[in-house]
Amino acid sequence: MKKYMLTSATFLVISILGFAQDVANDKKWYRNDDGPGAAIVQELRFEVRPVYARYSSPVKKEKLTEARLLGDFIPGYPVNWISDYLSVEILATCNGKVMKALSTNDVLSTEQKNILITADLATDIVINANYKYKNSVTGHPDFRSMHYTTTLVPEIEAEFIGGNKKLINYFKENVINKISETTPKEFQKGKVLFTVNEKGAIVNAKIFMSSGDPKTDNLLIDAINKMPTWRPAENSKGKKVKQEFEFSINGIDEGC
Repeated sequence: MKKYMLTSATFLVISILGFAQDVANDKKWYRNDDGPGAAIVQELRFEVRPVYARYSSPVKKEKLTEARLLGDFIPGYPVNWISDYLSVEILATCNGKVMKALSTNDVLSTEQKNILITADLATDIVINANYKYKNSVTGHPDFRSMHYTTTLVPEIEAEFIGGNKKLINYFKENVINKISETTPKEFQKGKVLFTVNEKGAIVNAKIFMSSGDPKTDNLLIDAINKMPTWRPAENSKGKKVKQEFEFSINGIDEGC
């Protein structure tokens, strides 16, 4: 996991490898027509990240293949205080079909291991554990459940060629500097989903959440589609694979 401290004329969060969140914060000034020297501070916030990063933890195929216990691929698994299991269910998509298998404790069954080994890239792997836990006040067992989600990610994730600084400059030139003063001072959050394919090209860019301003939406789509080639993701066997990302823009907040 790599972290980079970024500086630019934007506020940009980039998460390209693992959980890393690279942060830069600065402000863009727009001229105000009210008089000479007057200005309005407007702060734009952007994020570029794999689609899983906000919602679940990533895991790689090698770790799943070697797993024998839930704690082998779930960080911080509470093995010390869960002893009396009722059931453990694992779900994932394998070859396009949702598969699930049960066990009676944290030891993976043969069926569960097979699901982990054959899970599709980018699929969410869901673990639902039901267990009994001794109530420290009453001394009686309480019935509890645990829900955990992890996403299978490429062994090597896709990366913008030239690094973070070059990516920041790209968005500065093709997004920040092109948002005109006529853009509504407050607009909704906008999000574009796109795929970096096996050749590193940008494909399937689409508006997932409109900014509320058609010109801004078109600007975002155009900037994403015209991005230079990325270094494509690779699976555990070194084969180039596609990976999905999201580019989001948060609203402009007017300063004092």
